[in-house]
Amino acid sequence: MRPYRLIWMAGMILLTCMGLAWGQIHQFSHYKVSDGLSQSEILCIFQDSEGYMWFGTQNGLNKFDGYSFEQFFNDPADSSTISNNWIFAIAEDAEGNIWIGTKGGLNKYDKSTGHFTTLILSGSTGTSQDNFIYGLATDETSVYINHSPTLSLLNYQTGEITSFQSTIEMGGALYDKGFPIIKGTDGLIWIGSVNGLCNFNLQQEKFTYFPAGESGPRTITNSHVTSLLEDQDGNILIGTENGLNIYHPELEVMVRHLHDPHNPTSLSHNYIQSMIQDHRGDIWIGTDGGGLNQVSGLTPGGQVDFTIFRNLADNNNFIGHDIVISLYEDESQNLWIGTLAGVDKTDLKKKNIKIYQKSDSPDAMDLLDNVIASIFEDEEGKLWVGTWGKGMSIIDRNTNEATHYQSQLTGERHIPENHVHVIFKDSQSRVWLGTRNGVSILDKSLNRFVPVEVYFDAPDFNYFTNNRVYCILEASDHRFWIGTGNGICILDTQTKERTILQEGENGPLSLSRNLIYSLLEDSDGEIWIATSKGLDRYDPSAQQIYHYENDPESGNSLVDDFTISLCEDIRGYIWIGTSGGISMFNKTDSTFTNFTTFDGLPSNIIYDIIRDGNDNLWFTTGSGLVMNNPAIIAWEDFIVVDELLGRSLI
Repeated sequence: MRPYRLIWMAGMILLTCMGLAWGQIHQFSHYKVSDGLSQSEILCIFQDSEGYMWFGTQNGLNKFDGYSFEQFFNDPADSSTISNNWIFAIAEDAEGNIWIGTKGGLNKYDKSTGHFTTLILSGSTGTSQDNFIYGLATDETSVYINHSPTLSLLNYQTGEITSFQSTIEMGGALYDKGFPIIKGTDGLIWIGSVNGLCNFNLQQEKFTYFPAGESGPRTITNSHVTSLLEDQDGNILIGTENGLNIYHPELEVMVRHLHDPHNPTSLSHNYIQSMIQDHRGDIWIGTDGGGLNQVSGLTPGGQVDFTIFRNLADNNNFIGHDIVISLYEDESQNLWIGTLAGVDKTDLKKKNIKIYQKSDSPDAMDLLDNVIASIFEDEEGKLWVGTWGKGMSIIDRNTNEATHYQSQLTGERHIPENHVHVIFKDSQSRVWLGTRNGVSILDKSLNRFVPVEVYFDAPDFNYFTNNRVYCILEASDHRFWIGTGNGICILDTQTKERTILQEGENGPLSLSRNLIYSLLEDSDGEIWIATSKGLDRYDPSAQQIYHYENDPESGNSLVDDFTISLCEDIRGYIWIGTSGGISMFNKTDSTFTNFTTFDGLPSNIIYDIIRDGNDNLWFTTGSGLVMNNPAIIAWEDFIVVDELLGRSLI
């Protein structure tokens, strides 16, 4: 396998017309035990300095590279493994060491060796409570450790550990849920526990306590502190078992937010599990049964409206579970949501691609169906959208109006068949439709689609009845090559004659297979043919078709015989999409270079390849969108644009 560099652009896609009941639009992908997680209850989430995502569960530590999970478990016979499988907290120091808080002590993970070291916290209580590392925070020199009621400071450069005992009463009890710890921008260490909140002044070595009680400047709604967050304005958000508290230190004000059953935009549930603030300043709040809440700004006064995300039937559009235990925003501005049922992910970046989708929303586009088979943009900027069995729509994006064409309609809206697999414009600006039962052309004088044999008054063109059309190509000699499930039909509109190319029947012009997925005429005038059993190349000067196939014994062959898509890049190389990856063919020396998921592709099935006006190559795959620019990016590097509404692109 060649070394490669994966460029991850997860989910820069979605602005759909499909609405949630609460107004905010987000698309969620889901990762479960079946996808490689060691356990489904995600207690903590962290991204390290190399970009890897880490997930702590009740049974193991997980490292995620964007494609697969690596699991870490305790092995009692191996002291270099993690000390316990119950993971409370994950952090990283400035030297790149990963710190993990568990039920069995504090662990340091060395990336270079892959080994764990368990640290003994000297100066603490000397009880089993010391081994329960509930929370971690780091700065330039230290790791701050919450093993309530003890706060320990580890100087990871010198190894020195200093511990301070708070007066918070834990009663010797041990807990399955972690307790938060953060370091504020003012240097104060904020510590949550099951029996109260405090902060610690490092210079004065002094604890200040915030008890539960009636509303006041230093009282909180409940003593069980489950989550802590300092927002961009320096306010401290305190999540508890019964409500959200916001401490405004400059005003000496504590503001409370509770669920109001009569207000649908209030906090969805009083039990707060997790909180983060994203790059835009929005606050995200995970609850214990009320789903996920989003709010833009929490000022001391005024109305606060929460947007709520719940678990409903359609898991693509909703979170995986209403118990949201952990939250994290990564460097690519993806929000990771740890729930009782695994990990969800949604993209928070500004969206660059708009998705038109059929739904029950009043704002949705009036498409015939969401399974799209073909797309074409005309000179007016309108989109022609062919579907898989429901007909075709022409969308005016300025007015959001759609005009529908179906086989059951009559007159101007009639088309021969509702599976519109190809929409093609030729050099005379004629629009062709390829379906499962005929080829038709838009007759502008009649403003309707007519069969190709009628349009050209060429009875010999009647070849496509009950014959699925996959692709149409106008060659440089202006003959039309039409790839079908039963070979290639070449139409000469001047002589009104047709030529049929099929498997094993044409001697030097025989095809590898009759099922033709794609056709390409390259810059040298040769025509490339993607079949279900190999790649063919037609050389017009030799009047011969040459065949290429996969040879498992050769390092210079097609990656897979089931070829689907074709494209020529700026250098004249031919890119072939298959069901087993991508092949790049250099015509100069007749060499293949192959790419698969081992080289960074999200999927081996490549449905289509197009070249845009900037000479970028775009690949639609079974698991998202991929881009490469051979003139700028190293040919072995692919930019992965993940999470494009359902992932499978055809």
